[in-house]
Amino acid sequence: ISQLGLNYRAKDSRFHRFMSSVAFKAEADRKLAFLAGKQAEFTALGPGDKVQLLGELLTSLAATEEALRTMADAAVLAEGYESVEDKNADVAWCLEQVLMAQWVSGFCQRFKANLESVAKVGRCKQPKKVTTRADGQKVAEVFPLDGADGMKPQKDWKAELWIQKGKDATQGAMFGQSPRPESVALVLGAGNVGALAVSDCLHVLFQHNSVVLFKLHPVRTYQESFVRKLFAPLIAKGYFETIKEESGLPDAQYLVKQPLLCHIHMTGSTETHDAIVWGPREGRDERRATKQGSVDLTKVTVTSELGCITPYMVCPGNWKPEELQHHALQLACASTGNNGYYCNSPKLLVLAEGWPQKEAFLGILRAILKGLPAMPPYYPGSHKRYEGFEAAYKQGIEKIEGPGFGTSQKWGAHIPWSLVHISVDPSNLEASKGEYAFQNEPFCPVLTVCTLKGVSEPQQYLEVSTALVNRIVWGRLSCSLVVHPETQKAAPAAVDKAIASLEYGNITINAWSALSYSIDTGVWGAYAGGSPPLERLECVESGLGFVNNTLAFDHIEKCVVITPFIDKTNHTGTGPKLTREGGTNLTNLLINPGLKNLMKLLAPGLFKPKAQAAFACVGAVAIGLCAMAHFSA
Repeated sequence: ISQLGLNYRAKDSRFHRFMSSVAFKAEADRKLAFLAGKQAEFTALGPGDKVQLLGELLTSLAATEEALRTMADAAVLAEGYESVEDKNADVAWCLEQVLMAQWVSGFCQRFKANLESVAKVGRCKQPKKVTTRADGQKVAEVFPLDGADGMKPQKDWKAELWIQKGKDATQGAMFGQSPRPESVALVLGAGNVGALAVSDCLHVLFQHNSVVLFKLHPVRTYQESFVRKLFAPLIAKGYFETIKEESGLPDAQYLVKQPLLCHIHMTGSTETHDAIVWGPREGRDERRATKQGSVDLTKVTVTSELGCITPYMVCPGNWKPEELQHHALQLACASTGNNGYYCNSPKLLVLAEGWPQKEAFLGILRAILKGLPAMPPYYPGSHKRYEGFEAAYKQGIEKIEGPGFGTSQKWGAHIPWSLVHISVDPSNLEASKGEYAFQNEPFCPVLTVCTLKGVSEPQQYLEVSTALVNRIVWGRLSCSLVVHPETQKAAPAAVDKAIASLEYGNITINAWSALSYSIDTGVWGAYAGGSPPLERLECVESGLGFVNNTLAFDHIEKCVVITPFIDKTNHTGTGPKLTREGGTNLTNLLINPGLKNLMKLLAPGLFKPKAQAAFACVGAVAIGLCAMAHFSA
């Protein structure tokens, strides 16, 4: 286990064995063989057949209201909260349902519409427009796309797909993929966010055109009942199956070595990826150099969404107090959400030393962090990773203990909200290559505050910060760039150059990059540019391939999402507090769109017992008056 670099706890019941059981092997063999027998049938399905399957999934989703609640209850217990009713677990309880409902319904509806277009007119639904930049690079504007997008809360956002340099903005190559007969794709589910694994399964099924065996992550095994309800139509046809680990790592090792596999898709760490692809650390460099994979790379495609030390770049400007408050609140909620266990949690705040409002911004950030309740450190290896930062920075960590800090939890003592303060010299960025915080993803609630020495002007900041995160900081998954509108007006060329230069799969302007995942016509994955590509199987950092992409674009380099500077409706943590009632009503609307569920979300008070009685009386009077008017006429 230590050779593979995986942080399984010796006393953690989720990872308690060291040999795969006979029962697990038998189950895996049986399910793989059955799925492999259906691969040719599934691959031969045309666009119309896939449309029908997606429609059946939407019907299944509409019937999961109770299953979603049950899953959310199990999620908060799995994440270490002391009870299902714990008020501090409200956000986790809501997000477990809302994200699942939003991502599944969004993908199925949009990709279904795209397949309908392919079936009827022989081509994919088109983007809003495609433009050509001065250097010849194509950019497809994909959100908002239609009238429905214009009615969404994010209607003022814009999403663009930047195509790899030298390529055209073509679509639909994915529909020609044909996995070999008698094969199966294996999806290794994420442990940090429940809905991610389901999104990955949809992606591999419909965009890689393969039957799927889904291995649930040990942290999220409670999802299996919901997942089987959702995918029941595909399970019945033999196109999809699930499996749970019994012995931890040995079970995963057994699965990835199976000769029936044609594809492995995983969400996790780079170390886990390399252990799967290249094997144990001993001898790994030699195998990598000769491309002798631990799996048969001539038969198995490997795609992934891995880690990143996610930059959060705040360009200096002249901000109003309420603007400082808004963006400090957004950053605080984003960096502490899920205890920092998101692949896109802000981990590196980049500030200009000469920004006159730098200390004011940090002061507001500290004050907000002091009011955020501590969260259970449920993700395996949290304390070990935090101890690494403590050892590297000793007294240089600013520790902030929120309400409830120190309470004994299922997964150990709380980890404080932590700020690590460092600085870099713009004239010698290479000297910072060995900085611990630039090479080690915390995956716990640590935010490094990096000050750019001698930098004060926006143009200089944009040039230096992009060079820093591109050349020195590990990872290429996503980043955020916050730019005041006045700065944008004063230096549009510098802002455009920074966006064009950033080597990240997702670049979100003025908001936390995680919010971009929900734009299904966009994409999510590591940067796919460079010549040769910066992300390759033998030198991967943040992964290979993109999910979402419901318009089926080919040759994508990255996605750029532009949001308003202030957006209290959509920016993380800046709008009304998410309650369990609100989360339930939003989930119901997503899985069962309609006027009644819309009214429940917008005016929940009307559906309280007393209000319902009054509403019924008003309705009866109104009906009576209408009837009288009708007869008198």
